[in-house]
Amino acid sequence: MGQANPQMHVFHSPVRFCNVVKKIKDSQPHVDLIQSIGFGGLLLMPSILLRKNMLNDIAEAYDISNRGFKLCGQIVSFPLDDVQNTLGLQISGNDVMQHIHEKRKSEDETVRSELFKRFASDNHKLEIQGLENMLHKERPADEDFIRAFVLFTIGVLLASNTGPTIHWSYIEAVRDIAQIPHFNWGQFTLNHLLNSCTSFKNKREATLKGNLVLLQFWYWERVRVANHHDIKCDERTTRPPVMVFWNEENAKRRQTAWEKDGLDGGTGPSNLEVQRLEPWKKATKLELKLDLEKKLLELEHKQDMKFLDQKKELASFSNDSILEDRLNKLEAKELRELVCTLIDQVRSQTAHAQQHMPSSAQVQPPMCPSAHVQATIRTRLHQVKDTIYAQSPIARNDTMLNRPPTTHIKQREPIIDDDYNTGSIDREAAMFLLNSYEGAWVVDINGHMLKAGELRRNVSQQFIAGEVINAFVHLSNVENDTASFIHTFDAQKLADLSWEENDKFKKRIAEKCNGKHLVFVPMNINGNHWGVLVLNFIKKEVQILESLSIRDEELEMALVECIQCCVEFSSLKGLVTFENPLFNLHDWEIVPYVDIPRQDNSFTCAAFVIQYILAWDGDKMAHEFTNDEMESFCFRVCTRLLHSDRNKLRLESYEKPITKEADEGEQPNDREDTGVDDIQMISSPTGTRSKGEANTASGKSLTKRGRGQPPKTRVDEESAKVTGVEQGTAKVT
Repeated sequence: MGQANPQMHVFHSPVRFCNVVKKIKDSQPHVDLIQSIGFGGLLLMPSILLRKNMLNDIAEAYDISNRGFKLCGQIVSFPLDDVQNTLGLQISGNDVMQHIHEKRKSEDETVRSELFKRFASDNHKLEIQGLENMLHKERPADEDFIRAFVLFTIGVLLASNTGPTIHWSYIEAVRDIAQIPHFNWGQFTLNHLLNSCTSFKNKREATLKGNLVLLQFWYWERVRVANHHDIKCDERTTRPPVMVFWNEENAKRRQTAWEKDGLDGGTGPSNLEVQRLEPWKKATKLELKLDLEKKLLELEHKQDMKFLDQKKELASFSNDSILEDRLNKLEAKELRELVCTLIDQVRSQTAHAQQHMPSSAQVQPPMCPSAHVQATIRTRLHQVKDTIYAQSPIARNDTMLNRPPTTHIKQREPIIDDDYNTGSIDREAAMFLLNSYEGAWVVDINGHMLKAGELRRNVSQQFIAGEVINAFVHLSNVENDTASFIHTFDAQKLADLSWEENDKFKKRIAEKCNGKHLVFVPMNINGNHWGVLVLNFIKKEVQILESLSIRDEELEMALVECIQCCVEFSSLKGLVTFENPLFNLHDWEIVPYVDIPRQDNSFTCAAFVIQYILAWDGDKMAHEFTNDEMESFCFRVCTRLLHSDRNKLRLESYEKPITKEADEGEQPNDREDTGVDDIQMISSPTGTRSKGEANTASGKSLTKRGRGQPPKTRVDEESAKVTGVEQGTAKVT
C-alpha cells in the first residue's frame, strides 16, 4: 500500500483539463460543437487529483497474461463498455490509429503542411500549452477550435504521456473534421492505457502513462468500499458518465478507505451477506440459463430462416416458365451444380456483414514500420551473421505483385469447416461449462489443457483463451507437410524475447518454417484481441489476417525478426537442414488483408482466427463466413473439444456439471506416458476435407476418463521460467 501524500500533481492532470473546460463552458456554441463530435461526456468530468500511489498499486495488480487486474482475489477485466459508462465516450466506429497510419505522410512533409503550422509552436512541435492557449470562449467556435480541443484532450487525457508535446502524427486525426465523430475514441484510450500498464509491469517504462483518471474512476466503481467510510453510495448515478459522482470530497474518502484497507479492502462480503445473496445468485443463474436458451434459439432461427429463403428461391426458380424446359433437359450432375450455385448466391445476399474475398488489387497497401520501431526491436535481438546468405532475397515491389509462384513448395489445401448449426448437444455442453466448477480440468488434447472456467468464455461472450485456439487447431489437423502452426504460448515467448538462450526453442521454431507453404502465428493484440500473422513462403509475403482492423506493427515486426533469428541460428549451428534456399523475412512485405470476413462484436475474434487458419489458402478464404456464424461456432468449438475422441478427459455424459467438491475429492488418475512432450512436431494427413471425425462432436458415450490434475509434461528449462498467457482461470465480474 502507498505511503504518505499519495496524490500526483503531474503536467497532464484532470484538473488541467477541467480548468480549460471551465473557461469555455459558459459559451453554448462551443459546448454544442464539442458535443457534436461525441466529447460531450468529458465536459462533466469532476476536477479531482490523481492518487499516485494508489494508481501504482492498481498498475502493479495488472495481469498481463489475462489482460485484467487482480482485485479482491480474482481477475477483473476492463471491458470497453466500462469506458463508455465511466467517461461517456463512444465505443464504436473507425479505428483511430489505423486512420492515422493510413493517412500520415513523413514527419518533414507533415510539419511543413499549412494545417500543422496553425497548431505548432516555433520549434515545430504540437505543444500542449500552445493548444491550451487556443481554447477560450472568445475564440470563434470554428473547425480549428474543435481541432485544438481534440488534440489537447488527446495530450492530457486520452493518450497522455510525460512530456509537454504530443506526437506529430495525431494531426491526421483532426485533419478531416467530419471524421472525428465517427472514430472509436473509447477503444483508442483503452488500448493506450492497457499498453501502458503492460510496459509498466514489464519495467520497460518507469512512469505510468495513459488515461490515468479513467483507471482511477474505473477502480473506484469496480471495488466498492464499506459504508463506514462515509461514501454516500446511495447518491451514485447509474447513467453514463458515472464519473460525475467522484468529486474531490468523495475521492478523498475513497483514498482514506484505500489507505486503511488496502487495494482489496471493503469488498469481501461477510457470511451473513453471502446467505442473503444466495437467492439472488440462484435467480441470476436461472436468468443466465434462460438467456443462453434464448441465444441458441435465435441462432437456430436465423439458420432456419436462411434455409427457408433458399427453398423459396429454388421454388421460384423451378416455377419460372422460361427455364422450365431447360431444367428438364439438365443432367442430374448439372442440376446439382446449378442448385449449389443458387444456394451460394442466396447466402451471399442474406448473410450478415458478409465480405468479398480479396484479390491482389483489393489488398490494402502494406504499412511499413517506422525506422524507430525497427531500431527498437533490433536492439533487443541478438546480432546475427549476414554471411549465411549466398544471395539476399529481393524486396518485393509493386511490379512483382503477380510474379510466378515458387514451384518447389507444395501449396496448402485449406480445410473446409462450415458446420455452424447448433443443437441440443451444444446446449448441454454450454450449460455444463456455465455451471461447473471453474477450476475443473475438462479438456486434454495432446497436452492442451483447458479448465471449465477457460472454456466457459466461449459461451459467455468473453475474450477467448489462446489454449482454445491451440487445442482446436490441433484437433483440425492443420499441421501437415504444407502448413504449420506456432502455439500461442510460443508466439508469446517470441514477442517477449524470452527464448534467446534456449537452443531447443529456436530449433522448434525453425522446423516450423522448413519446407512449408504457410506458417500461422497467432497474435495477442493489445491484450484483448486475437489476430494471425501468416508467413507465405510461395508469395514471400508476411500476411496479416485480423477481424477488427486493429494493428500492432511493433508486435508484427518483433515476431518476424525473432522467427528470422531462430532460423538463422538453427542453420548456422546445423540444428535444421532446410530443404529450400535460406530465406530472409526482413525483405518480405507485411501486407494486411482487409477484404476478408470481419466481426461486428467484441468477443468472436478467436473464432475468426480459427476459421482464418482453417480456410486461408495463401491468397483468399476457401469459403465465406459471417459474424452470426462465428457466434454459433464459439458454441460448436466447445462441443467438439469436450466430445472429441482425442480428449483424455472426455466424460460419459455432460448433463451434470462438475462441482468443486467432486473435483477436489477425486484423485488424479495415472496416465500412460506416451513419450510426447511439449516440443514434438505435430503431423497429420494432408488434403482438403470437410467435417471429419476430428471435427465432429459425436453423441456416442464413452467410458468415463479420469479427471484431476494435469499430467506432468517434459518442458525445457527456459519454458519452465516463463508464465504462459493461458495459465490459470480468470473470473471476470
